[in-house]
Amino acid sequence: MSIFERLPKGEENAISSSNLAKQCGYKSIRDLRAKVAAERYAGAPILSTAKHGGGYFRADDGEKGQQELEACRRTLAAKARKLFGALRPINEALGVVPGQADLDSYL
Repeated sequence: MSIFERLPKGEENAISSSNLAKQCGYKSIRDLRAKVAAERYAGAPILSTAKHGGGYFRADDGEKGQQELEACRRTLAAKARKLFGALRPINEALGVVPGQADLDSYL
């Protein structure tokens, strides 16, 4: 069973990383996060939150679910911007010309 299939619907029902890792039989949260990333990359809309103690969940139905999807999208986009910002001084140290590198080179 996939991680996505195990997840409850709705942010208020999010399951913590440690509990989900145990349920799935992973030895560590790091292993769980790698599997979550792989499923997301394969197309599973696995959402995460820091609210209510944090954890993973599936979008609820209807308008509430759309709001949950959008909130998670904004959070992940903000994290991505921070990561790319951290690359800036490394690119400068390597002599990479601004605009020379594209997103695909980091994936």
